[in-house]
Amino acid sequence: MLSFRSEAISFTVTRHCNFATMGRESVSSLDSEISRISIRRASKLDLDAIVNVVLAAMPMDPQWDWRFPKRKQFPEDTKYFTKLKYAEFLHNIEKWHVMVAEYWTEMPLSTSNIIAVAVWEVANLHRHRSRPKLRRIHC
Repeated sequence: MLSFRSEAISFTVTRHCNFATMGRESVSSLDSEISRISIRRASKLDLDAIVNVVLAAMPMDPQWDWRFPKRKQFPEDTKYFTKLKYAEFLHNIEKWHVMVAEYWTEMPLSTSNIIAVAVWEVANLHRHRSRPKLRRIHC
């Protein structure tokens, strides 16, 4: 399942990057692939799939080495603490906004696989920000 997600992401990115050199048939194939992707707000039911995507993608980010320096020796700990963090994101919807991208397949029934995740901290957007008051200085 995880390898499929990785292949879907790689396939889509590779096809998109080569867009300028594609022929007409390839462009319609790309449109077909993109039309199979939908974006929606994540739910708590998506937690395991989100963690799998994050664990596949984040090792490419240098800060991941800082956060989990011994992730290769203790992969279950890395998965456990990553799951805790993303559970917090999904639980606290007033502070965090989590979106997922799904890739839909047609075999044999229409099913989807989460292929990407985005998390935004929106708590500050809900607060009223006061503008600084300007004062006239008399010289």
